[in-house]
Amino acid sequence: MLRDIQTNYPVGAKYLTVREIATKFGVAYGTADKAVRRLAQDGVATVLQGSGITIRALAPQGDLTGKRICVLAPPGMSHEEPEAFRWGAESVARQEGIEVSLVLSTYGSALSYGFGDYIAGLDADGVIAVFFTNAALGFYRALNLGVDLVSDMYYEEFPVLPVVQTDNLGNGRRAAETLRAHGRDQALIVSCNGIDPSVCHGYFADRVEGFLSYARGAKMECRILVLTTPGAMSMLNAFLYQLDKRKAVFTLDVESNTIVAAQFLRYKIPAKDHNFMVYDSLGDFHLQPGLDPIPAAGPSLEKLGAALAAKLVRKWKTGAFGEPLRELV
Repeated sequence: MLRDIQTNYPVGAKYLTVREIATKFGVAYGTADKAVRRLAQDGVATVLQGSGITIRALAPQGDLTGKRICVLAPPGMSHEEPEAFRWGAESVARQEGIEVSLVLSTYGSALSYGFGDYIAGLDADGVIAVFFTNAALGFYRALNLGVDLVSDMYYEEFPVLPVVQTDNLGNGRRAAETLRAHGRDQALIVSCNGIDPSVCHGYFADRVEGFLSYARGAKMECRILVLTTPGAMSMLNAFLYQLDKRKAVFTLDVESNTIVAAQFLRYKIPAKDHNFMVYDSLGDFHLQPGLDPIPAAGPSLEKLGAALAAKLVRKWKTGAFGEPLRELV
C-alpha cells in the first residue's frame, strides 16, 4: 500500500477508502483498516471521519534525531556571515535532534555538474547553500541526485529550487519609508559591491531600487556610494561631518556596516534616531561595540537560516517542501 501511495498519489491527495483498499489488495476489511491506522501512526496519512484518508507524506515520519544539516558557503569567504545562518538553522534543528555544521566549499567552481556531485558527497542529509550567486547548474545536478537542498538565492532559470530569500525590493522600500518617517530626507546609500549609480545594476540592485522607488515619491535626496571606488572614503567622511537631523546613512551589506560603524566611532558620532540604518545584519540589529544597536531593514541572517532549516524539516516530516517553493521574507 505504501508503494502504491508513493507511485500514484501526491501529498495532499485523497486516498482510497478502507473498503476500496481491501478490494484492490485482496485483503479482509479488518486487515485494510489496520494498515490504514498504521499509516496514520507513521504520519503518512491523516484519517478523519467524514473526510476520508488524505496523504500527508510519502514516507513514514519517524524521529529526526541524528539527521545532519550542512550549511554550505563559497570558498574563501569570512566565517561570520555563514556562521549566522548556522546559528539560525540550529535554533530550529536542535528542537528535532538534528545536527548542523558549517562547511566552506573546497570545490573550485559552482558553475558545473561536478559541483553537484561535490554537494551530494557531503556528510549531510540536507544542505543549506548560502551566498552562491552562480550555481544553478551544480544545484540542478544535486537535486537530480536526490539531495535535499535549499538556498538563499533564487535562479530564474531554475525555479524548482526551494528558496528562502530576503525581499530586497520590499525591504529596501520599507527602509526608505522608515527613514522618512524619522525626518530623514537625505540618504547616503553605501555598498562595498559594484553598483553603478547611473543604471543601478549589480547584486544589490533590488535593494537600491526598492529604496529609490519610495524616495523619489517622497522627494528624498539620495546618493549612492561604492566604497571600493577611488575617493569613496573621503566622500563618506564628508557626509558624516555634515550629518544632522535630516541626513542618514543606509548600508547594503555586512562589510559596509562595519566600515561605516568604524567611522561613526572614529568621529564620535552617536548612532541614534535612525541616522544610521543597515540592510543586512547577523542578528536583529547590527551590533558594534561603542554604538547603540543599529536597526536593520532586512531579515537577519539568523532568521533566514532558521527559515531554510524549517523548510528542510518540513520536507522530512511531510515528504514535500510545500508551496510556495520560493519564500520572500
